[in-house]
Amino acid sequence: MSSRIDLQLAQRRLAIVWISGSGLTFLLTVLQTMSLNPPFPPEQQWQWLLPAIMPTLSLIVTTVLLGGRGSPQRATVDRFALHLSVGVSVFYLLLVFVVPLLPPLLRLVSSERVEMLDRSRLFLGPMQGLVGAALGVFFVSKETGSQ
Repeated sequence: MSSRIDLQLAQRRLAIVWISGSGLTFLLTVLQTMSLNPPFPPEQQWQWLLPAIMPTLSLIVTTVLLGGRGSPQRATVDRFALHLSVGVSVFYLLLVFVVPLLPPLLRLVSSERVEMLDRSRLFLGPMQGLVGAALGVFFVSKETGSQ
């Protein structure tokens, strides 16, 4: 098994992970926002969610849309870097999805729910940093060779 994988294929795999995970969390947030009795003040939930997903999601979508333009050479990336990026991304996106579900399930009162949402930034911030580091390794592992 080769230790390299086609760059465009790898980027598409990451895009599927990020678009799916972010999309599900976005849909959950829309449903909670539209609820007659939302579990969180909508403004606070959106202020929590968007910084958690948009920077990385924007990076992934941009690289997929611009990937392979103007280069007649075949680019590859390290397979382990892809697997690491996918694994860390899936774990992070699961955390982002689960956090808004916990306070209602735990039957916390409104003020406790907002506090729990805010407190989750203590572990989501470092996890987002690990995702960024894994993606950095992924992008730096790019090598270009002739077709």
